[in-house]
Amino acid sequence: MSRIATFSFCLALSAAGAVAQVAGPLGQPTALPSAPQPHTQPPSDYSQPAGNAWFEKTQADLGLFYDEEEAVGSFKFTNPKADVQQLSKLQPSCTCTKAIIRVDDRRYEIGSDKMLYKVSMSGDQEERERVTHINVEPGEEGEIEVHMAMHGARGPKQASLTVQTTDEELPVVGLHWRATGAEFFRVDPPDVNLNEMAWGDEREFEFTIRSPLRDDFNLLEHEPLSKGMTVAFEKEMAEGKAVWRVKGKYGPEVDERDNGGVIRFKTDIDDKTVTARVIAYIKGPLTMKPGGFVSLGHVRRDKGKTAEVTLSPNGDFDLQVEKLEIAQLRGVKDEQRQHLHFEHAKDGSDIKVTIRLDEGMEPAYINGVLKIHLNHPAVSFKEVMFNGFVR
Repeated sequence: MSRIATFSFCLALSAAGAVAQVAGPLGQPTALPSAPQPHTQPPSDYSQPAGNAWFEKTQADLGLFYDEEEAVGSFKFTNPKADVQQLSKLQPSCTCTKAIIRVDDRRYEIGSDKMLYKVSMSGDQEERERVTHINVEPGEEGEIEVHMAMHGARGPKQASLTVQTTDEELPVVGLHWRATGAEFFRVDPPDVNLNEMAWGDEREFEFTIRSPLRDDFNLLEHEPLSKGMTVAFEKEMAEGKAVWRVKGKYGPEVDERDNGGVIRFKTDIDDKTVTARVIAYIKGPLTMKPGGFVSLGHVRRDKGKTAEVTLSPNGDFDLQVEKLEIAQLRGVKDEQRQHLHFEHAKDGSDIKVTIRLDEGMEPAYINGVLKIHLNHPAVSFKEVMFNGFVR
């Protein structure tokens, strides 16, 4: 649940900055006053206003937020000048996850890349245009909505946003806000670590969920789980307080790319959710070295070159290649195909796949995809991208 605190955007000026110099007595340089710069340190008291012609406050406290909630604040402003002013170089701190600027019917946004975009709709499609500034007409009002993620936050968390303006009296705008993170649900342990496990292993896990703020609550359901994960949950009452005990299994035949998963439960308290994490390092059914990309690099046409890929089964399995297929091939003329070879051989429990360019090939940039069809029940094929420069 998000709370929206409405208050005005603020300006903060400091005297730190570059120093201009002019000739003084006997030709010695004399420093001129430096250009105002924004305060970089957060305020000590967020309840104190520092208004001006544009803004009513320079900082604000957004309040208390729990677990998965997001702190959101709205900062209103008005251009008091008789001519158009510009807002530019909006610089959010790393803890400011998003800022939305609305001026009349125009909308601008700063996202994870910290760049300013003008956002508009073309039919049902959202269009984003990179811009450098925002025009504010005389007397025109607007607001800046700021977002700060509170996941895992315990205690105060701060963020800031600075803006340059063309108003000579207020050339730099500084905004600071704070929110306090608190624990509504307590997961014990918060992260379940299953350590290293093979793709065919099965591991059991268990954790509990309590609330330090509510004596009784219910888990309603969980969101879709990672492949190979199952959970069951039941409630117990201990000294008049609800304790939910969650038991689960992970594996066998899990996706090696998941490395565990997130379990997110919906509750019966104000649409709140509670999250636990299961962490595992998965060894897949096969190991391929050096990986899915092989570079032959510079290939001398008078010598040729060979590259090798090794496929190793994790476990007791007789791995075999059923066929090699060239899925893609570029840069090789038909009459030059005789110089390009793909071969495989058994080496103990491993499979060695060789990509070979013979001498005598014409200069070319070669790239392609080799599809290795296998007899493994969990991995029917592996693909290897390759390239090389014949000179």
